[in-house]
Amino acid sequence: MSAWPGEGAGRLPLSIRVVLVLFVLALPFHTYRFLQVGGSGLIRLDWLAGGLLCALVVIDLILSARTIRLGYVGSGILALCGIFLLSLTGLVMSYLSDLLRFMLFFIQVLVQILVVLAILNIADSRAALRILLKTWFFLAVGISLYALYQTLARNYGLPLAYLPVLNPGIDKIWQSGGTFGLFTRPSSVFAEPSFLGSFLLGPLLLLGYLHAASRSDSIIFRTRQRQMLALSVIGAAFILTFSLSAFLALALTLLTVVLMRLDRKVMLRALRTSGLVIVFLVVGIQVSGILDFVSAFERVSRISGSITSQGMEQVADGSFQAQWARNSTAIEIWWRRNPVTGLGFRRYEILSRTVQGPDWYGGKADVSMMHGLHLRVLVETGLIGLTALLIFWIGTVRTLRRRARELLPRAEGTLLQAISIALLGFFFFSIFRGGLARPELWTLLAFAGLGLQMTASTGRGGGPGWISG
Repeated sequence: MSAWPGEGAGRLPLSIRVVLVLFVLALPFHTYRFLQVGGSGLIRLDWLAGGLLCALVVIDLILSARTIRLGYVGSGILALCGIFLLSLTGLVMSYLSDLLRFMLFFIQVLVQILVVLAILNIADSRAALRILLKTWFFLAVGISLYALYQTLARNYGLPLAYLPVLNPGIDKIWQSGGTFGLFTRPSSVFAEPSFLGSFLLGPLLLLGYLHAASRSDSIIFRTRQRQMLALSVIGAAFILTFSLSAFLALALTLLTVVLMRLDRKVMLRALRTSGLVIVFLVVGIQVSGILDFVSAFERVSRISGSITSQGMEQVADGSFQAQWARNSTAIEIWWRRNPVTGLGFRRYEILSRTVQGPDWYGGKADVSMMHGLHLRVLVETGLIGLTALLIFWIGTVRTLRRRARELLPRAEGTLLQAISIALLGFFFFSIFRGGLARPELWTLLAFAGLGLQMTASTGRGGGPGWISG
C-alpha cells in the first residue's frame, strides 16, 4: 500500500494530532450546549476543542518563529469579515436577551473562523489534512451506522431510538422531522433529519468522487472494497433522511459537475455506483417489507402536486409552507428596510416578532427564522455581503479546480477536485438550509485551504494512495 508522499518529513506533535481528532469528533454535537445562561448554552464541545487547537497552534508559531500563513482561503475569510463588519448593527438591541442571542451567534462564527485560521497555520499541511479527512470519514460512517439502526429502532420501538441527552427539550416528532405515513426518519445524533442530511452530503460527494476517480487503489481506506462499503453505508443513511434540501443539493451538484465537463468516465462510474446503491436499497426495503418506505416519497408528490397557479401558499406540506412563509417575510422586510447593507446580524428576529406565520404542527410557524445561508447573508448583510460571499465561494471552487487540473492524474489533484465538488454541494445546500454558524461550511473551507497549501509547490507525476495507510 502506497503511503502519503513526504510523510515523516514533518510529523505533527502528538498534542495537535489528538486535538484535531477531538475537534472533528465534536462537530456533530454543535447543537449540544451546556452552562445555560438566559436560556442559551454558552459552551460547546467543538468550541473547547477548537479553542485548545488555537492555543496549541499559537504556541507552535511562537516557538518555531514561523510567520502567520493565510493563503487564498484565509485571506478570503478575513476579507469577508471586513465586509460583514458593515452590518454589526445587531449590537444595538432593546433587551438583554437579544444581546445574549447576538453574542452567542457572534461567538459561534468567531470561534469557527479562528479555528480555520489555526488549522491553516499548522506546520505540516499534508499531515493535518490526512488526520482531518480520515477522522471525518470514519465519523461519517459511525454516524451513518447509528442512523441505519435508528431507522429500525424508531419504526419498531427498539432501544436508543432517540437521544434526549444530546437533544434536551426536543420532542420526538421534531427529532424525526414529522412522520410520512408509517415511516419515521432517522436523525442519528442530530436534532433533526435535515441536519443529518447536511452533515452526510459532504462525505458522500467527496468520497464518492474519490472512489469513482481512482480505480487502482484506495485513497481513504485500506482497500477499495472497504471504501465502497463505507460509501454504501453513508449513502443509505443519506437516503433515509429524506431531506429534500440535501436531495436537491445533491441533484444540482451532479448536474453542475456534468455541465463543468469533468472526466466523463469518472462521472459515469459515479452515477452507475450511486444508482446501484439506491436501487438495491429501495428494492431491498420494499421486498422485505421492513419499512413503509414508499410513504416517504409521498412528501415529494404532496409538494409538487400542491404548487398550483394559486400560489405557493397552497402547498400542502406543512414544513415547506412554513419555510416559504419565513423566507418571503424575510425578503419583504429586508427590501423595505435596507437592501444594500442589510438589517444587521440577528436584527431580523426582532423586526419580525409581530408577523404571524401559517399553521404548523398545531400552532403558528415562527417566521422570525430564515431558511438558507444565502438568504440569511442577504437579509443581514445586504447585497454587498451576499455578493462578497458568492465571489469568495465560487472563487475558492475555481481555484481548487484550476490547481487540480495542474496536478492530475496525481492523487493530490483528484483530492482537490473532490473537495471542490463537496464545497459546491454545500453551496447548493445553503440555498435551502444552513447559516454562518453551521460547522459544515468551515470544515470544507479548512480542507480547501490545507489542500491548496499542501500542493502549492507540488510537481506533476506520482500515483494514488497518498492518504491511506
